[in-house]
Amino acid sequence: MFASLCLCRIDGHVVAVDPTDGSGGQRVSLGRLFEGFTRAVRDGGEPPASFARAVEVQRIVEALYASHRRKAWVDLTPGADLG
Repeated sequence: MFASLCLCRIDGHVVAVDPTDGSGGQRVSLGRLFEGFTRAVRDGGEPPASFARAVEVQRIVEALYASHRRKAWVDLTPGADLG
């Protein structure tokens, strides 16, 4: 029986997900995030994650909770009440 092996490329290096480390491949995701950040600093581009993106994702998470509480759709436009 063969275990599935996922190989990813991060900054030109091949990285294998270690199924025994318990991270579920999160180290590879974190490596990609760091690679994107260093590339943005080095080349002057946009990083893959930013405070603005984090706020946007947090608002979506809050909307999911609000939708569940209300058992209805919620308005995601800026300034809409999610309480």
